[in-house]
Amino acid sequence: MSMPGGLVHFISRAAIAALFFVAFAGKVMAYDFLVGLSGKLGIPFAAYLMPVAMAFDLLGGLALLFNRKVWLVSLLLAAYVAFVTPFFHFNWAAAPDAYQEAVNVFENLAVIGGLLALYLLDPSRPEKWKQAGL
Repeated sequence: MSMPGGLVHFISRAAIAALFFVAFAGKVMAYDFLVGLSGKLGIPFAAYLMPVAMAFDLLGGLALLFNRKVWLVSLLLAAYVAFVTPFFHFNWAAAPDAYQEAVNVFENLAVIGGLLALYLLDPSRPEKWKQAGL
């Protein structure tokens, strides 16, 4: 089976997809806890937003893995990670486990960077966007 971008592109997509699959599984296994935690962190409508987050994790991971609209999925997942990071790691310097929270923040930044690289490297990215430098 020939894949656009070759084996390295597939491995990159699979590695990032795996992260989202693990996140999905964690949300399934600790759903009630995470909804409660989200509420304590001040996230409104946590019980309604958790299924949305789970859908992003599962469907986004599948789209990356199976090479479907990677340019679009990468942008959406990068925006999703950038949006949720401040809610869950907003006060990392003052947290009791400040070091681990700081690591989480920088891991999320690395994931965003990897997703943006997938966006740039996806051969199906619209030509208009490429020409505009996007």
